[in-house]
Amino acid sequence: MFLTDLPRCQQIALVTGMALGGISIGLELRHKTGWAFAILTLAALVLRVSAAFLDPFLNTWDEVFHAVVARNMMDHPFLPMRMMILHQPRTAAA
Repeated sequence: MFLTDLPRCQQIALVTGMALGGISIGLELRHKTGWAFAILTLAALVLRVSAAFLDPFLNTWDEVFHAVVARNMMDHPFLPMRMMILHQPRTAAA
């Protein structure tokens, strides 16, 4: 199952975030909008932080794409792109 593949702290964070989301829905149904918004914000924070720690390492392929974009941004600063531009001179057709 999905939850058994995660570390224990990730499982706790996921269940906590989902429970806080449910509590937020319950508070909204009782017209306690301020508390519902605060709890929903806390749930979003818990889920976002737990997702950030799933893969804490930058991968090599990710840095390769950043390098290509940075190089292209130096040549063409207002045209962000991911692929290399190959400038080949035009030749006359024979």
